[in-house]
Amino acid sequence: MTENVKGKLAQATAVVPATPEQVWRALIDPALVKEYFFGTTVTTDWQQGSTITYSGEWEGKPYQDKGIVLEVDEPRLLVTSFYSPMSGLPDVTENYQTVSYAIEPVEGGSRVDGHTGQQRQRRGGRAVVQQLADDLGRAGGGGAAGVRGCGSRGF
Repeated sequence: MTENVKGKLAQATAVVPATPEQVWRALIDPALVKEYFFGTTVTTDWQQGSTITYSGEWEGKPYQDKGIVLEVDEPRLLVTSFYSPMSGLPDVTENYQTVSYAIEPVEGGSRVDGHTGQQRQRRGGRAVVQQLADDLGRAGGGGAAGVRGCGSRGF
C-alpha cells in the first residue's frame, strides 16, 4: 500500500491477488461493497450519468451521501462524483469530489489506484483501498465473493 497527498488530491495504491474482473466486481456489487466499505449500502446501476446513493449509519446517526457515475470502463476504470451532507458544505457542484479507481493487471494480481479529489478524504480513501486489498488477499484471489471486513466510515 502506498499513499500520496498533494494539494487536494489523495491517492492510495495497492496490489491485490485478484484479477481485474474480481476487483471490478468488488467495486460494484452492492453486497460486496457493504462488506468492505464500512457497512455502506450503495444503490446505482453503474451506468455513466446515473445517480449513486451511499447510505448507512455513522456513529449512531443515519446518513445518505450521493454522487454521479462519471466514467465506466469495465474492468479498468470507475470514476464517480461524491458529496456528503456530513461535510457541512452546501450541496453545490464545487463541493462534490471526484473519486476514481483504476485497475491494472500486474504479476500476481491487480494494482488498484484509488484517487479522491480532496485531502479531507485522505484517510477514508486509503482505508477503502486498503480494506479492499486486505479482503481480496484473504479471499486468496479466488474471487471477490470472499470479501469480508469492516472499519469506520471514511467519507
